[in-house]
Amino acid sequence: MSSRRAPVEHAPLPPVGDFWDLENPGTAGLSPAARPVGGNTGVALAFPHAVRRPAPTPHAPPTPVVPPRTDRTVALAASIALATGLVSIPLTLALGLGAVLGMIAIVAGVVGIRKVNRSPASTKGTGRAVTGIVCGAGSVLVGGPILLFLAVLVTL
Repeated sequence: MSSRRAPVEHAPLPPVGDFWDLENPGTAGLSPAARPVGGNTGVALAFPHAVRRPAPTPHAPPTPVVPPRTDRTVALAASIALATGLVSIPLTLALGLGAVLGMIAIVAGVVGIRKVNRSPASTKGTGRAVTGIVCGAGSVLVGGPILLFLAVLVTL
C-alpha cells in the first residue's frame, strides 16, 4: 500500500504590484482607460497596442576579436629545469644522485622564470620552470641526506 498523497493544485501568485497596491510596471505607460481593472494584468496583455514599449537603442558595432599571439617561444632554461627536475625524482633513490640534478633544476628554473618575466610577450614557460623547481627541491630534500650519508660512509 502506498501512502503517497495526490499532488495539491495551488493557485498562481498575484503579481507583486497587485499584492501591495503598487503600480504594475507593465501598465506604467497605459492611459487610465486601458489599465486593467482590479489588478488583472491579463487585460493589458490582451491589448498589446496600448502597451508602451521602450524605443530600441542603437547597438555599437561589435569589437573585433583578436586571437592571442601563438608565436611565443619557450624559455630554454624552463625546459631544462623541467627535464632535470623530472629525471631527478627517480634518481633520488639511486644513491641520492637526484640531489645533484635537483640543484641544477632549481637554478635553471629560477633562470627560466626571470627570463619569462623580462619578456612575457615573446617568451613562455613559467609553468615548466616552476615544475622543475618543485621537483628539484623535492629531490634535494630527499636525496641530499642520502648523498651526504653515502659521502660520509665512503670516507670512513
